[in-house]
Amino acid sequence: MNEHDDDRFDEVPSVIPMSEAVPTVRAAPITPPRPGFWGALLWCLAFVAVMVVSAGIVITIDLVVEINSQPDRNAFMEKVLDLGPNNDQLHPAMAHALRWGMFAAELTTILFGLIILRFVVGREWKRKIAFAPPTLEHAALAVMCVPAFIIVSGLVGYAIQSGFEALLPVPQEEVPLEKILAQIFDSWPTWMAVLVIGVGPGIGEELWCRGFLGRGLVGRYGVVAGVIATSFFFGAMHGPSIPYIMVTFFMGACLHLIYLATRSIFVSMFVHFANNSIATMLAMKSLDLPFLNADTAVPPLPIVFSAVGLFIACGYAFWLGRARLVDSDEPLPVWRPYHAGVELPPAESRTVVERPSVMGLPMGMVVLMFGAFVLSCVFAG
Repeated sequence: MNEHDDDRFDEVPSVIPMSEAVPTVRAAPITPPRPGFWGALLWCLAFVAVMVVSAGIVITIDLVVEINSQPDRNAFMEKVLDLGPNNDQLHPAMAHALRWGMFAAELTTILFGLIILRFVVGREWKRKIAFAPPTLEHAALAVMCVPAFIIVSGLVGYAIQSGFEALLPVPQEEVPLEKILAQIFDSWPTWMAVLVIGVGPGIGEELWCRGFLGRGLVGRYGVVAGVIATSFFFGAMHGPSIPYIMVTFFMGACLHLIYLATRSIFVSMFVHFANNSIATMLAMKSLDLPFLNADTAVPPLPIVFSAVGLFIACGYAFWLGRARLVDSDEPLPVWRPYHAGVELPPAESRTVVERPSVMGLPMGMVVLMFGAFVLSCVFAG
C-alpha cells in the first residue's frame, strides 16, 4: 500500500444489505495520520525555511531597487545596512523592505500550508481538518471569549516573564525587538498592519499548526499528548524568547481545545486573528485601551476577575456544546473516524455532527460575565 494514498479510506459502501443487523463500518487504515513528532519537526523546519526565504527574496529585491536609484550607492547602502546595537533607528528604506518582506512571508506560508494539506492529507483535506463554518452559538462564544483570551494570556505571560527573570536575570536588549517592530509598522496604515499581523497568521498558522500538525499529532498520540505536542511546535515557531515560547504554548493549547470542541477551524482562526489584530492596533496607538497598554503589566483587579470568570464560563460552554458524532436514521453506512481529531463524516454516511445547544444557563453565564467584563472596563477607563 502507498502510505501517501490517504483518500483510499474515505470510500464507504453505497449499498447496505438490509438483512444485516450491524451497520457497515469502514476498516481502520494501516498507517496513522501524518505527521508524527519527528515528521512534524522536519515539516516545521521546512515551513520556517519557506517563510525566511520568501521574506529574504522580497527584502533583497526591494533594497536593491532602492539602492540602485541613489546617486551615491555605497554611502546609501552603508546607512541602510547599519543595524548595529548602537543604532536604534531603522533606515526608512530598510523598514520599507522589512514590511513587504513580512507580507510576502505570510502570503507564502498560507500557500505552502494549503499545498501541503492537499498533497499530504489528500483530496478531502477540508473535511479532514474541519474546514467548515461554525454554528451561530459557537461563533457568538468565540466573539465573547476574545477579551478573556487576551487578558488571561497576558496574565500568564506576565507570570512566566516575572518568574523567568527572577530565576535567570538577563540583561535588557540595547534595541528591543518591540521598538524595531514599531518602526517597521510606523508608516503603515492600520488596515495593512492588521492584514499582515492579524489575518496572515490567523489563517496560515491555524492551517499549519491546528490543521496539519494537529491532525497528525492528535491522531497518533491522543488528544492530551497531541495538543501538548502541537502547542510545543506552535510555541517554538514563535521563538527565540523562552518566556514568549511558553505563553504562546498556552495560547496554542487554548486555540486547539476550541478547535476540537467546535470541529471548525474557522473558530480558532477568528480568535487568533482577533488577538493579533487587537495587539497590533494597541501597539500602533490606533486603539486606546489604557488597561491593556504596554505600560500596564496587570490590568485592574475588577478586569482581571471578570476576564478570568469569562474565560472559565466560555470554556464551560464550549465543553457542553462540543461537537459530537451521532448516527441518523438514513439507510447508509455508519462512519467513525480512525483516530482522535476533528474529521467530519463523509456525506455518503449516516453519521452526522451534532452540536448541542448551550442556550440557557451556560450561555447565560457567558453573557453575564461578558457584561461584567464590559462594565469593569468602563469604570476602569
